[in-house]
Amino acid sequence: MKRILLVGATGQLGSRVYEKLKGKKDYVTRLLIREDSQYDHLKDGDPEMVFGDLKDKASIEKAVEGCDIIITTANSAAPRKKEDSFQKVDIDGFKDLIDIAKARGVKKFIFTSAIPVSDRYERWIPLCRSKAIIERYLKRSGLNYTILQFDTFMDIYFTFLGTSIPTVGDPAALVHRPFKFMQNFYNGIKDDIDNGKIGIIGDGKSTHSYIAIENVADFIVASIEHPEMDRHTIQLGGPEALSSLEVKAIFEKVLNKSLKVKRTPALMMRVMGNVFSLFNEGASNIFKLNYMAAKESFDIDCSEWAEKLGIHLISAEEFLISKVKGGTLVEA
Repeated sequence: MKRILLVGATGQLGSRVYEKLKGKKDYVTRLLIREDSQYDHLKDGDPEMVFGDLKDKASIEKAVEGCDIIITTANSAAPRKKEDSFQKVDIDGFKDLIDIAKARGVKKFIFTSAIPVSDRYERWIPLCRSKAIIERYLKRSGLNYTILQFDTFMDIYFTFLGTSIPTVGDPAALVHRPFKFMQNFYNGIKDDIDNGKIGIIGDGKSTHSYIAIENVADFIVASIEHPEMDRHTIQLGGPEALSSLEVKAIFEKVLNKSLKVKRTPALMMRVMGNVFSLFNEGASNIFKLNYMAAKESFDIDCSEWAEKLGIHLISAEEFLISKVKGGTLVEA
């Protein structure tokens, strides 16, 4: 029986991955979690739990011992602690994890990454920079790997348009993490759509292949069982490329109400990203990601992979309908 180590299990994506793994009888799932994190929702299924931190090399050694496969969903985009920097966690911590995995004979390393960006964005945005660095490090490590590069998550982006609807039925929603900047911002906008407004950055015309976290978890778990994904870097997104204005129209259709656009200039995101970089890396990263999302389009067609793996790609409309109905997926 193979043992899988899931790094980042308490997060929104990691929790969904665990939900899919716990029903697999051919695997034992081990979770690397912080002792001070919220993990009660992970106890069902009786996983192995190792308390540790990517900043603590000794705890990584303990977690990796005896594991055949490593799945990583952790990042510092919404840091729990001030010391959780991209350098310490997403770069140094992941390099330690890869080195230890190689030394311990881990058979496969599955890395959750993001759609690659231009050099200027890679240098400017901490999350993009750290993902690119670790992708290169993993490829050079000699480990068998699968790198999954995802476009923007519906569950997260749609929430920040001004609604709590995408968090329905999700015990590990990102907006509930103890990251004060994000919590304060979310609390200020979470009722906007209820009140007939929707927040859009820039002109709302750039397009993205928004993907449901349910599908992100589907692809990650499929990577375990499909050797044709070995030593591949795969770009993945949802079934359609949508602009923010098109997402607005879908909200209006599903909720049967008109929404007024509350527009924020993209330039403001750029300026705030640079200002906050002086004292709050996490907030700066969010501003910079929002600027890039408003200015650039990422249209990903992964229909061939989805068909090959038997994954139904959830549309934005299906996603919102499911949330309005309490979290149960209903195909539109």
